[in-house]
Amino acid sequence: MEAKKAKIYKQAIEVAEKKKCFFIEQLVAFLPIVKSTFYDYFPVGSDELNAIKAILEKNRVEVKTSMYNKWFKSDNPTLQIALMKLIATDEEAHRLN
Repeated sequence: MEAKKAKIYKQAIEVAEKKKCFFIEQLVAFLPIVKSTFYDYFPVGSDELNAIKAILEKNRVEVKTSMYNKWFKSDNPTLQIALMKLIATDEEAHRLN
């Protein structure tokens, strides 16, 4: 089982990086196991799961940053308002509504 777990872990890391996965469910869809087996191999709090989650979070941050930059540079008022709502203080966001 350890050999299979190591193989799945390696695949999970590669898929998460290559496919730019954001969520565990998305990642598991690319692996030859089901979600329950994934969590059997990599229980909550394990170093392996934490490493996988770190990659997923890195992917989310990279995409968000890219989108924010595109929205900021855009001349589209809808995108600019959406960005402002995301970065605004509570008072500013309230005034935009």
